[in-house]
Amino acid sequence: MFKRILQILLIAACAAALPVSAGLDFFVAENGALNILRNAKPVIIGEDLWLRNATLDKVVQPLGARMVRNNERGGKVVCVWGSGDNSATRTVERADDGRIKVTWRMNFPAGIADGDHVELAYLMPKHVFNYPEGGPIDLFSGSREMQLDVGDALLALEFPDGGKTWKFQDMRAFPLYGNYRLFFVHPYQSGKVNTVETSILIGEKDKEEK
Repeated sequence: MFKRILQILLIAACAAALPVSAGLDFFVAENGALNILRNAKPVIIGEDLWLRNATLDKVVQPLGARMVRNNERGGKVVCVWGSGDNSATRTVERADDGRIKVTWRMNFPAGIADGDHVELAYLMPKHVFNYPEGGPIDLFSGSREMQLDVGDALLALEFPDGGKTWKFQDMRAFPLYGNYRLFFVHPYQSGKVNTVETSILIGEKDKEEK
């Protein structure tokens, strides 16, 4: 009897430690566009992936290539743009703890003379987050985790690879964006095939857990 009570207490403790993610879901459109939803309202409304030059001009757009989509067991969706050394693969799935996991593997061929860096950005609606207008553009940065205020809770982001610095920017004042964005950059080396991998876990936390 005591052993059973101990098991129940351990299970309860583990559950309490997990992000509150019951209200999170995802949707992948037929063209591969990703939406992450919280309580049926979007918190991520798409992605941008580019190879840019040193003056930020767009050189290569991997997501403009032909896309193949596979729906796998458990709701996992894998989208592949292009092939071989010129490709991008994105996997979206629900992790065992209930959070949503998005994983990217991107390959850029050698020899793109004016290539300078890879930029991956998640686009996030302007009405979701609880930050005043007119403040700084760069709100947060981190390589391990980030917690974003969505009013009644925190959107808890974890970056398991830990090797890249992510930034959360308020781009509402810029007509080209008009929203928030979460992004990182990775240097491009023209002398070799460049493989860039990254993942993000998206969950929720009560504000009291901050």
